[in-house]
Amino acid sequence: MCLFLASCKVDYSAIRVAPPNEPVAHLVAGLNRLNGAPVLILAINGKKPGALLGREVQIAAGKNTVKMKYWDGWVTSEVDFAHDFEAGGYYIAEVYPDHSASMAKFVFTQVSADAFQVFMCRAQKDLQERLKNVNPQPAPACDAVRRKQSAAP
Repeated sequence: MCLFLASCKVDYSAIRVAPPNEPVAHLVAGLNRLNGAPVLILAINGKKPGALLGREVQIAAGKNTVKMKYWDGWVTSEVDFAHDFEAGGYYIAEVYPDHSASMAKFVFTQVSADAFQVFMCRAQKDLQERLKNVNPQPAPACDAVRRKQSAAP
């Protein structure tokens, strides 16, 4: 409902779901590389952190169970996926749909901090494109990428 109100803003600040003072890994869900349909993170270790598309989530280092969902009109898949996350690591949640089998394969890919930012930018940019006629907003991850590119020699 908030997306239709001009006064509402999408919150892209990082959300921490790890206990205080513990090492974290960084995770972002966004658009898969094949067809752009979103991977939705529904819960982390049973906790529902809210809307996460295009947001950085700081999760506890070590084994975490992430409930994810994907649908693209042909394939719908919802899984609880356990993965070991390295402290300080950057991860993107991706999905690879298999339309012939009506299923999807979920993968966490560890990437560089720069690739993480670019992936987050892509997810935010897509969401903003869909909202542009209703509630136009900036995509802060893209602003960070542009600042870094303009500062490069």
